[in-house]
Amino acid sequence: MNTSAPIQRQGQLQVVIDSHTPESAIIPKHLQIMGTDLRVQQSAWLNNRTWQQDLPPGVYMVRLHLASGKHLEQVVQIQEGQASTLGFDIGQFSPRESQEWAYLTKASAGNSPESIAFRGGGNKESARFLNHINGYRWQLMNDVWTVIQDIPINNAFIDEYGETYHFYVAREMQLLEVEVPGKASVFVCLPPSELACMIKIAEGPENVVPGLDISISTRNEKAQVLLSLIMSGDMARAKTLSSVKDAEGLLYSKMQDPAAAAIGGYFLLKTGELQKMHDWANNLANWFNWMPDGAIIHAWQLIQEGGANINIKTIRQRLIDAVNRGIPIYSEGLRLLYDGLTMLSFEFKRDDQPVEAALSRVKQYMAYADMSQETTTFTGAYPDQPGGTKKEGITGNRPVKKIT
Repeated sequence: MNTSAPIQRQGQLQVVIDSHTPESAIIPKHLQIMGTDLRVQQSAWLNNRTWQQDLPPGVYMVRLHLASGKHLEQVVQIQEGQASTLGFDIGQFSPRESQEWAYLTKASAGNSPESIAFRGGGNKESARFLNHINGYRWQLMNDVWTVIQDIPINNAFIDEYGETYHFYVAREMQLLEVEVPGKASVFVCLPPSELACMIKIAEGPENVVPGLDISISTRNEKAQVLLSLIMSGDMARAKTLSSVKDAEGLLYSKMQDPAAAAIGGYFLLKTGELQKMHDWANNLANWFNWMPDGAIIHAWQLIQEGGANINIKTIRQRLIDAVNRGIPIYSEGLRLLYDGLTMLSFEFKRDDQPVEAALSRVKQYMAYADMSQETTTFTGAYPDQPGGTKKEGITGNRPVKKIT
């Protein structure tokens, strides 16, 4: 007599993601399937609109994580031999199709103004805006900051919904300046790439005079997700959710995309995966000598490798080179540059004048930087003058003294 229990057939879970634009589907999103005990039973990165998986019958919690830090949850019951479909609408976070990329990848983008979580329910009577906003591009070449091109931000109206602009940045040190009438300008470092730039009123209490929130994104979605994970500060989770191999691949492909390579380098430093960096950070520093980030990453690779044979001379030169090249593209680089120069200042007992001059310059930027932004963002009068406001109109040709 056969007393064995009958074989239980599995059911199928189908996940469908709805968004404003097809391009949003390829932005990596992390899916977790949890049992009734809330333990994760399945996880996967999604790079398309649909996903399916066979599961034993039962009740599950399905959680979709976006790189911006937002997440959506639904409960589903899987029945034997049947397919169950869950739909996630990620378009709800963005008020406009052209801005969806920012709301999916940027923690700073906030909730949709149409969401109940946005400023007490999105009360239109309390909506705020700024008028007469202008934008300019600055380029650092031969140690001189110069206005090179107006971009189509001219007498713009900016509200809590924001406006998105698109432009191309060549492989050189560039900044975007956004002028706010009566206030210090906002400067944002620009990665060399085709960029999307969203400018919106910053979220905050109603009684605070509104400022601007500027989000920059390239078309390299994989790099953007890694950057968001770096900025989250939860590197244990970041290392679990994202592939170190992806970061290694970005750093390896520095010739194709040096800005993405820098993000890969920062991710490997943050997760301590130094063996995955090989000698590529050194190459990034040497081959793209206009970009501060490569020099910073190589210096910190040497610092973290440490040991009795730590190369203080090379570390010192790399960090000073980074200051002379301009301003780190990414906030993570500005932080590491400050920390590295501070360590050297103590190492040399504040007696190394080039190190002290470099540290003094970086401190000025740190004092006016918004370290919550992914790309280095600060307020000031000019690219070489963080803090303060202009007394006159835009002028070019701002020489920068090199530190030697």
